[in-house]
Amino acid sequence: VSNMAKSKSDLSRAFSEDGARKTHVGGQALLEGVMMRGKYNWAVGVREPDGGVYEESHDLASGQEKNGWMYWPCVRGCRAMVESLVLGYKALEIAALHAFNEDEEDEAESATSEPAAKSDGDAVFGKKEMAFSMVLGLLMGVVLFIVAPAFITNLLVGEYDAHTLAWNIVDGLLRVAVFVFYIWLIGRMSDIKRMFGYHGAEHKTIHCYE
Repeated sequence: VSNMAKSKSDLSRAFSEDGARKTHVGGQALLEGVMMRGKYNWAVGVREPDGGVYEESHDLASGQEKNGWMYWPCVRGCRAMVESLVLGYKALEIAALHAFNEDEEDEAESATSEPAAKSDGDAVFGKKEMAFSMVLGLLMGVVLFIVAPAFITNLLVGEYDAHTLAWNIVDGLLRVAVFVFYIWLIGRMSDIKRMFGYHGAEHKTIHCYE
């Protein structure tokens, strides 16, 4: 009985309380590194070309707020999604700057100058490139996982209203097939394989907290 109680207690802690503090921890794999996010701050760790690890941390504005309309139901979910996207691309920009900065002069200059003094052209991906890649990624996602399966399903099954059940089954199977093939295809790229490794490290880090 005591073992069952302990097992239940350990499981409940992972989803509720860990001592006196909740485990508000998330993360994201980056280029040669990870971004970890807590309730009050977020941080980036990136492996540099010389083997060292660059670290950078920032306070999280939403962690300082307690109440307000931004915490209303539905609103808080949309706000959290936008915040996660913005933080994700900020972290990617930091990682791109430090993971592939192989010019010694650039490294020396970055060590002695303020981050704000850097221009978009100094980074591998500037803000324009990041914005373009985000929009392109969203468009490709819609085309690959929504438009293309629906178009193929119409060709194979017919119109949705005439074959509702069959249409949904075929469309669902096609979406899964496209997703699995996409993961398999990009997983064959060496850089993506390495990113998958960092993604696993990020999950293991969160698991340690839980």
